[in-house]
Amino acid sequence: MEDSLGQGLIPTDLPSNLEGVQAKKATRLTTKKEALGTIAATELYENAPFYATHPNLSEAASDCGLPEISLFIQCLSESGLKAFDDTKDRFEAVKGEAIAGCRDRKWSVMMHMLALSTVIGRPIFSLYPECNTNTHPLCHKRIVSCD
Repeated sequence: MEDSLGQGLIPTDLPSNLEGVQAKKATRLTTKKEALGTIAATELYENAPFYATHPNLSEAASDCGLPEISLFIQCLSESGLKAFDDTKDRFEAVKGEAIAGCRDRKWSVMMHMLALSTVIGRPIFSLYPECNTNTHPLCHKRIVSCD
């Protein structure tokens, strides 16, 4: 089904291979989404050092001028932020994010999207509206997978 609100949020600076993309309404995915969420959480936990310093973070920092740590924090949910506040350690924050993703079945934050690319074995292009110039360079880009 067409999604007129979503269509209005599609950014104008799409790569040429994504021109003409259309927003569609979708129903909630259950079993497969939950399985992918658990696998992505496991990927985060096992490869925390990679995700704590993911290449997309440094690229986005270069693009928007914000410190990489600020962008890292934007990738976390409340659980990941709490782990980071408690330890001041990026690896522990990623592991905290992974544990929360398994427990709460939540994986819609950017950190989980970074892991999803590795889980499915393909790069993902994340579309993000042109509404926040600080977040746009981080969330509107090709996500590379862990090799």
